[in-house]
Amino acid sequence: GDETACVFIGLGSKQRVVRAFERYAPLVNVGGYVVLENTVLNGRPAAPDFGPGPHEAVADILARHPDFVPDPTYERYTITFNKNGYLRRMS
Repeated sequence: GDETACVFIGLGSKQRVVRAFERYAPLVNVGGYVVLENTVLNGRPAAPDFGPGPHEAVADILARHPDFVPDPTYERYTITFNKNGYLRRMS
């Protein structure tokens, strides 16, 4: 409807994060966000042995969903575990 939503997707393998995005992103209206958390894993700089996870999921999602773009606004004044993970729906 006319309500807005902000979806947070937590830790998981790349496939799990992408599946969660595919399921919940349609709930987000234009101007809303899907936040993919823990994009610092797999050596960025934490947990170098984690394997493909949220960071890799962001790249996959952005390649297939041009209606979402990374919004660095929430990264300006603080250290974040979600670098490039604040995805704003633009259309």
